[in-house]
Amino acid sequence: MEGREKERLLPPGLVELAKEKGSRKKIGIFAIGLFLFLGFVGWILVKNFFEPTRPGLETSRPLAFKQDIKEEIPFKSEDETKVVSILQNKETLKPNLPISPSFKEKPKSNIKDVSREKPSYSEVPPFPTLYAHLWRAKEYEEQGNYEEAIKEYLKFCNLKREVNVLNRVALLYLKIGKLEEAENLLEEALSIDPENRGVLLNLSVVKFKLGQSEKAKELLEELLKKDPTNRKALFNIALIHEMLGDRDEAKRFYLQLQELGDPEGKKGLERLGITN
Repeated sequence: MEGREKERLLPPGLVELAKEKGSRKKIGIFAIGLFLFLGFVGWILVKNFFEPTRPGLETSRPLAFKQDIKEEIPFKSEDETKVVSILQNKETLKPNLPISPSFKEKPKSNIKDVSREKPSYSEVPPFPTLYAHLWRAKEYEEQGNYEEAIKEYLKFCNLKREVNVLNRVALLYLKIGKLEEAENLLEEALSIDPENRGVLLNLSVVKFKLGQSEKAKELLEELLKKDPTNRKALFNIALIHEMLGDRDEAKRFYLQLQELGDPEGKKGLERLGITN
């Protein structure tokens, strides 16, 4: 009531002017807030558009039977001939595979005649059981069913500790985020074959993902001593230095990569803001 009495005492038009000023103040505050919000959103969009995406660390190539699996086959000559032809990818016979009930992803179209029941060994083509596990593992891997692939690879490893197979299992563990399991297998593989470059490369990736950046760099430096032009090792050590903010070292390795004609060298230098 008192407020209305005061309004009646004011000169005509003054009340409307006061109310209009209050509205203008609110509108001004709202406009400033909206401007700041749009500016922030615009900055994020521009930053993401112009700032190049940083790639991930590289690992060794997929397992290749012919190059990676030693052909130490203590079987009769007929079976040995069969296995050698399989390892050289000249034979297409593969055992039928069971599909795990927990695996929901649709298999690729090139996977045919897949049985839902576990096959007996009588259903497996006549080559040694040891290598049948590798075929099963590779088929599961092609389906993207890494858990089942790991099981088959480990069945092989339980019969024979083959470095390149241990390395492959570790990579699959890395893909599904089981870093400790990958680390254990790679360290075992390295103890068997300290010169294996694929194992050194992959162990460095696992160590970095586990937060052990210094150990990762040590492994890559060791690899580069053995193979100074190893592009994956150069790329990984450059990228690690870049991610850690060590621009000078990152530049040094990216320049080496560029000199080898690798496009990742130029891309890395561009991310560092270096053009030549």
